[in-house]
Amino acid sequence: MSGATMTGDDVTEDDVTEDDRDVLVEQDVPLEGVESAPSGDGSSGGGAGEPDVLEDAASDGRPTRFLRSTAAAFSWPARLSPRARRLVIGVLAVVIVGAAGSLGYAWFEADSLASDAAAGQSALDAAESGIPEILSYDYRSVDKDLPAAANAMLSGDFRDEYAELGSSVIQPTAKKDRIVTKAEVVESSVVSSDSDGATLLLFVNQTTTSAEMEGPRLDGSRIRVEMVRDGQDWKISGFTPV
Repeated sequence: MSGATMTGDDVTEDDVTEDDRDVLVEQDVPLEGVESAPSGDGSSGGGAGEPDVLEDAASDGRPTRFLRSTAAAFSWPARLSPRARRLVIGVLAVVIVGAAGSLGYAWFEADSLASDAAAGQSALDAAESGIPEILSYDYRSVDKDLPAAANAMLSGDFRDEYAELGSSVIQPTAKKDRIVTKAEVVESSVVSSDSDGATLLLFVNQTTTSAEMEGPRLDGSRIRVEMVRDGQDWKISGFTPV
């Protein structure tokens, strides 16, 4: 058939030879009934056959690699002996209980820390208002103001000790020298705190005038303050200069 012009009607499966195939391709003649040879790159024949292979594999019940891996992952407990299964269940139970306990402890710690921080802030607020009341006085009203401040702001033995110091030293000296002193908290911080008590550090300035001084005097000091909860309030249980 070489050298002759051929049409689709002229071609049959028996007539086509390997030499004629190129001629038919050049003339764009469909090779009806002729099976094309598979190409190496899979662009002819191979690509169209792949879905059939997968369909054949699925229809034959042959699992793919993914299905085999998934089945193995979920079927391993069934392959264990009863004793091994009981051991695995026991280990899992311990892990679950341990994890739940850890989460519960973490939640409790976080809640406790938040509660302690809130308590420390409440104690700090009380000290910032209470310390100036205790350390400020005027010789004209010291006999009334100092005991009242001690009763309102102080707690326990420290209240009694401070009241004794006031009546024996502070009040007589203030009246004799006409002392007027005013305290102001300029900085403060919480050293430690919990729901029942707190330790604070306060920076206090005191401005004092008296008959013995030519003009006002400014003194600065750091005070370590101990606070205790008294019902819904916070009171000073002690303070010392540091």
